[in-house]
Amino acid sequence: MPILSMPSSPGFQRSRWLLQAGNTDIASPLTRRIQTLERPSPRWLATFVLPPMRDPDAANWITFLTRLAGRTGRFYAGDPSGSTPRGTATGTPLIAGAGQSGKALLTDGWTAGISPILRAGDYIAWNTPLSWRELHKVTADANSDGSGAVALSITPPIRESPANDATLIVSGATCVMMLATEEDGMWDVDEAGLYEMTFSAEEAVSVSVE
Repeated sequence: MPILSMPSSPGFQRSRWLLQAGNTDIASPLTRRIQTLERPSPRWLATFVLPPMRDPDAANWITFLTRLAGRTGRFYAGDPSGSTPRGTATGTPLIAGAGQSGKALLTDGWTAGISPILRAGDYIAWNTPLSWRELHKVTADANSDGSGAVALSITPPIRESPANDATLIVSGATCVMMLATEEDGMWDVDEAGLYEMTFSAEEAVSVSVE
């Protein structure tokens, strides 16, 4: 099943985002001290609220939701409030080196000598070697050096090492998501033909099954 794109109109009335850490607490039965273990793969959670609408906009969204076939389908989604970076973000940024991991990312291809090229809170994304997409937040302002290289601090940690020279997505950054429940594909319609839709989603870390 192909990864779908959401309809572009109308825009969301509001959305709610969370980077779910999924950490585990281990409490000592003797001292009651708690040790928190950080899991290696946090995931993005989101809830999307659409404004009241009529056809044809409603029909487009209903078609999108039904094509997902519940939790089977996958789609691209990103935080609407962060679709445009606050840094300059100019140039043609690329991943600089294969095999990268953790919360640091080496990149190049930016416009040289820009401060800041990206700001803390900006989103970036890239397509992985397995044809997936990862979404990350920049956690510190970053500057490009005289050759256009930039070392980025990011969260969550890299799940799958990107390929060398993979394109870095800095505008309209998204990840691959799936509906949070089978019921998230529902919609409401009143007697006047006015539709309302709210659905929740979670980052998908596995392929869909047809």
